[in-house]
Amino acid sequence: MAKLEIAQEKTLKWEGGYCNIKGDKGGETIFGIARAMHPNLKLWNYLDNYKKALEPFNKSKYKDLEKLCKGNIQFMEEMLKFYRENFWNKIKGDQIENQESANAIYDFAVNAGVKRAVFEAQRTLNITKDGKIGNQTLTALNKAGIEFVKSYCDNRIEFLKRIAKRGSNHKFLKGWLNRVNDFYVLPKEETTTNS
Repeated sequence: MAKLEIAQEKTLKWEGGYCNIKGDKGGETIFGIARAMHPNLKLWNYLDNYKKALEPFNKSKYKDLEKLCKGNIQFMEEMLKFYRENFWNKIKGDQIENQESANAIYDFAVNAGVKRAVFEAQRTLNITKDGKIGNQTLTALNKAGIEFVKSYCDNRIEFLKRIAKRGSNHKFLKGWLNRVNDFYVLPKEETTTNS
């Protein structure tokens, strides 16, 4: 069965560290968690205390803040709890047999929302699309194995290219595609080389 810790490590690489970009609706963000959207998490208390310790706090101290947060067991437990409750449990990650499949669905859930990630998984599996992981989806997913991941990533790329045409989203497309490519897994017969 798939493990959240493995999927999380891969996804956090793309979620970034600390930022507080003026005009960003999420406001202050740490490891992909936006304060404006989740203001009551305990991890903000740790972050605020570290910011005080780093005063005057400015952009040059972002990396120091990230290191302090990563070094705090309670902070990391709160962060993992947040991701487990909001994403991993909702995609039923513990019941997905293939780690690569779980990684791909989990990352897309974090990036674009659980419903979208599951909908694309169901579309890839050619089953009823309702955006919820149920027995039919789990059975089809576990039966598909590693071959699922390539097609899923192809569908994710197709979706991202569609939304990149809206508004100012085009500026994010390159980063989105790089992120998807990190989860791209080719079936074994396509990864062998002739010598």
